Amino acid sequence: MPVISANTQARREGYFRIDWKLAAQRTDAIADGTPFLVPVVIDETKDG
Repeated sequence: MPVISANTQARREGYFRIDWKLAAQRTDAIADGTPFLVPVVIDETKDG
């Protein structure tokens, strides 16, 4: 469960980005409709 905030969005590198990419790749092996990545936003950060 990735926790997203202004801090994670501001970082240009770090373990968060590596872990996110690995998790996104893993979703290719998971059946459609099965929740796997459930991001949680803890401030007013918008996706984008």
